[in-house]
Amino acid sequence: MPIAALPDSVAKRLAGHLNIASPVNLVKELLDNAIDAQARSVEILISSNTVDKIEVHDNGVGIYPDDYDSLGRRGHTSKLKTFEELSVRANTSLGFRGEALASANAIAKVCVITKTSSDPVAASLQLHPKTGGVLTHHPASAPIGTTVIVTGLYNETPVREQVAIKEASNSLDGLKKLIRSYAMARPQLRFQFKVLKQPRLNWSYAPRPTAGLQEAVLQVYGAAALSQCMERSYINDTPTHQASSAQPSFRLEAIVVKSDPQVHLLPKGRYFSVDRRPLKATRGTMKKLLSTY
Repeated sequence: MPIAALPDSVAKRLAGHLNIASPVNLVKELLDNAIDAQARSVEILISSNTVDKIEVHDNGVGIYPDDYDSLGRRGHTSKLKTFEELSVRANTSLGFRGEALASANAIAKVCVITKTSSDPVAASLQLHPKTGGVLTHHPASAPIGTTVIVTGLYNETPVREQVAIKEASNSLDGLKKLIRSYAMARPQLRFQFKVLKQPRLNWSYAPRPTAGLQEAVLQVYGAAALSQCMERSYINDTPTHQASSAQPSFRLEAIVVKSDPQVHLLPKGRYFSVDRRPLKATRGTMKKLLSTY
């Protein structure tokens, strides 16, 4: 589906503009876009102060030339055209509003390097600040996929920039937790996280193509932690006896702590995902589930 502007009525019902509250928030949005582009591998590079440069590279399908001018424009998306489509597409995509690039472009400089399988060469696209669309377009050498490079985050709001720099250490920790949550939700995806000029902070997740939850736990937390856990699953595919509808089917998979664990070996993370979408365990339904467990 080509990238196009959402009708105003749909854009308003999808809760308006996206606020990039932190570098972590920005990376999450770009990561969602990469996964929705069918990426099997995502690499995230970030400057140590978290604002000078943020780069997210994926090996997804890339962006077609006809869609270039829609990049960075508010409410432009390829995910849906009507609000009603949410009922059938909600579990197939991580985002619908078409706001990620536009929101980044409003507070930083954005360059997109992209190539599809049908393109002879990649394109390097500098977006128009604030409004989106292509400011400059040059050929580039790059593999199939998309790289989004964001520079000078919050440059025009010095106070916000200084706060982000001051909290850089916490943001880098938050980014690692974020990427780990995606690894747990999508065990077969490959992730690389690199902090420029600080290789000791780098982290990677390189699973087998058939990896499942156990391999994710093994790579994220190690063999000692995995030895204190067990895998459980439940499948509900029994239809009801009502003629009007069938009971929704679902599969529940979990890695949970054994009843008699060695506490010092237990991992500290708590991860939930629904339809392979990571969810926070600190609020809402997931918080209640964790409390019950």
